[in-house]
Amino acid sequence: MKILVLIISLLAFPVALQAETEKEIKKETKTQRLVAGLTGKAKTGSVRAQTMLADIYLQGKGVIKDPAKAAYWMEMAAKQGDVTAQFNIAMMYGRGDGVTANSETAFQWFLKAAEQKDIAAQYKVALHYRDGIGAVKNTVAAKQWLQAVLNVSANGAESDRAKAIREQVQALAKKDLAAL
Repeated sequence: MKILVLIISLLAFPVALQAETEKEIKKETKTQRLVAGLTGKAKTGSVRAQTMLADIYLQGKGVIKDPAKAAYWMEMAAKQGDVTAQFNIAMMYGRGDGVTANSETAFQWFLKAAEQKDIAAQYKVALHYRDGIGAVKNTVAAKQWLQAVLNVSANGAESDRAKAIREQVQALAKKDLAAL
């Protein structure tokens, strides 16, 4: 009896393995179709497709992780004025994630996002001015940007996450402003 169970198990194993492999192939094919569709849209200038591709390549979601492709698509969206993409590409330049690290380029992208009222970017600009990273050290400009962060008021449609980020950034800005 034990031998019969063992034989049946051994015969069933390749079938189960084949079914699992078929699932993986279907998932891979679905991801390839998604990436191909997004790439087509991204090439025509769709900011949403560009940022989605950047995220897919940055995280390695169903594709091989490729920070350089992520940076390429993020920068394409940033050049079209997408404030989140501007902040993200600034971070990528700051860390050298998919691009050669460049504090001046990072600062310029943070500045573009800050000018669109992105509170986290405003804070990063203040720090860059305060510390002279990617920009000439400028305490007056640092204070102005920190004050801009503190002047951001709650938005009625603000999510809990956005509120938590705003409050955290403002607490940091208040501390940094007091230290200048």
